[in-house]
Amino acid sequence: MSHLRLEDARRQLGLSMMELWVDYFALGGVLDATHLDRYLRGDGEIGKADRNVLVHALNEVFHARGDNHPLAYRTL
Repeated sequence: MSHLRLEDARRQLGLSMMELWVDYFALGGVLDATHLDRYLRGDGEIGKADRNVLVHALNEVFHARGDNHPLAYRTL
């Protein structure tokens, strides 16, 4: 899953970058907000584990809103 798909999901959910980072960090993500922002803009890479935490943070918001639009996780 490319960074574009995740950025599209963030925008679709109406989350600010900081709101997404807080959710990601609360789930155990270790990257700082700047690194995560760069990744979503296509200016960097993140590991599979961090990408899965990011996907989980987005999926939780989709689920909380009653949307059935889960993003796929990557195999570690």
